[in-house]
Amino acid sequence: MFFWLFGCWKNVSQIVPFNEAQEWNEQIVVESNLDVLQIDIHVGSASDPVGKEGLAYMAANVIFPPELNVDIDVGRERIRFRIPVPTSKEEKIVDQVLDSLVNPMWPEKRQHEVKEKSFVYMKDWSTRESIAYDIFVQSLYSGHPYGHFIFGGQQSLASITSIDLHNFYTKYFVRSALLLGWDGKAYRRAIVEKIQVGLSNVPTSIPNYTTPVSLSLSNNAYAMFISDEEHQKNSIVWGVVVPQATKEQRMVLMMLKEYMCPSDFKSDEDALVRVYDPIISCSAFISGKDETLAMIEQYNVQYQSIHERSDQNLLNIQMNVMNKLRSEHMNFVSHEQLFPEFSVSELEPQVIRKILQEIKIYRPKVLIISSQSKEFGEDIEYFMEVPVYFLGSSLESFTQ
Repeated sequence: MFFWLFGCWKNVSQIVPFNEAQEWNEQIVVESNLDVLQIDIHVGSASDPVGKEGLAYMAANVIFPPELNVDIDVGRERIRFRIPVPTSKEEKIVDQVLDSLVNPMWPEKRQHEVKEKSFVYMKDWSTRESIAYDIFVQSLYSGHPYGHFIFGGQQSLASITSIDLHNFYTKYFVRSALLLGWDGKAYRRAIVEKIQVGLSNVPTSIPNYTTPVSLSLSNNAYAMFISDEEHQKNSIVWGVVVPQATKEQRMVLMMLKEYMCPSDFKSDEDALVRVYDPIISCSAFISGKDETLAMIEQYNVQYQSIHERSDQNLLNIQMNVMNKLRSEHMNFVSHEQLFPEFSVSELEPQVIRKILQEIKIYRPKVLIISSQSKEFGEDIEYFMEVPVYFLGSSLESFTQ
């Protein structure tokens, strides 16, 4: 799988050297048989206006017609479109992509379909593994632009209009925020160049982002407990938050995640886009009070034990992190281009140890969603010797 990546248009276009792309891509296990045009936009849910949470999600899911089969990923700071471009339909697809991006129509029927699909998704959230992490993060980012679900909520999503979508598009879908890439077995330069030329009609202004680079998070809640009868097992998220983390601290946080819960450390969105999200977290689904408390204790012990690792062991952990980041070459280069302030670099062992000591002052935080009674939350409070914050009796309220 070979591809080239064009840099943000506010800079001179850059092409990743062929041999470098080839070398990194030898680490990819699965190759796609489809050639894919990738478009990244430096905007996400963090730019949603107050009262219109879910606007970035709506804009991303409405701008292209369903027949293009676009794979859409909306994050807090980035929207990604991956568009299959089979050779037999190349010209038609490129024209549709350009028409959608340059002259978006925001059809009412499509808006209704996206909203209805989102409402169904929200109602079914109690069965999804991501619920615990998302509530955990939402609680930590209380009052911050990151402190709402990416798809907003039922009330805010229902209030979004075509005018809202148009204003959001005009403000943020600008050339300086776009990054084009090609992912496939052979580079079809003509497609990328045609898209690049066609997008010359898109405004060139630099968007005025509303989110700060340095994040201020709530460090008050050390343990949170939600009792919900819908859950048959206990869902745990254990995490450590470092407010206003530096670039070096983010690197060490990723090392901690690799050390403590390598199966949770993915090579794409989770690893890269959350580089600017100064949280290390591990999650588990288990049954019973004793197992839950044992898992919390295991996380706590593991969190302390990294300080006992040798210099070589720390370097090996760091190497694993970098390999996972680079194994998705397009993600890695895209991240470096869109978020230079959150770029990652390798550290010396003495620097790693110094930062580990800095991070050690932040106490672990825990969220547990359980079908058990509130008394179980009180047991957790006694076990952890920190206050437990009871966040209500139903998960449904979190998606309103």
